[in-house]
Amino acid sequence: MSAPLLILDHGRPLQLHYQSLLEYHGGGALTGAALGFQAMVRAAAVLSEAQTWDRRDLQLCSWHSGPGVVDALEFVTRCVSRGRYRQESLGPGGNCGSEQAFRFQLETPALRVQLALREGVVDPRFFALAGRPQRSEREEAQLTGLKASIAAQLMARPARELYLLDVQELSHA
Repeated sequence: MSAPLLILDHGRPLQLHYQSLLEYHGGGALTGAALGFQAMVRAAAVLSEAQTWDRRDLQLCSWHSGPGVVDALEFVTRCVSRGRYRQESLGPGGNCGSEQAFRFQLETPALRVQLALREGVVDPRFFALAGRPQRSEREEAQLTGLKASIAAQLMARPARELYLLDVQELSHA
């Protein structure tokens, strides 16, 4: 079981657990949920260095439009429901079916944090199956099992091993 993610909501401390995200999400897109949650864990490590990060200060951009990812981002940040979320595109068919889609940018008034999934973190069979417009029953069952297996592996690893990080200080002129 992973440690809780700590964040403030209008100054009130919250401990968010991956298991609670799964209950919120419903479990259909486990790989995306795990990757989204771990991205937020990685961002929190940087954005909470001076003090615990606060939801009210966040702007968020994602290049992945899948339901697991979006649910994880909303569960942690509330940026979607609070109108501080932007969805970018990689082009036709690119927003869910590749490692490049697992990119995120968070901004506070002082910092911009960009995260990119490290190459080879996710089994390429996942992208091959998930990217097919139609799957047989057998392939759908394979994908379901693969999602659960990959999510468990991702949650067992430290977030720093999953994501590359770029941090920029923002100047306010």
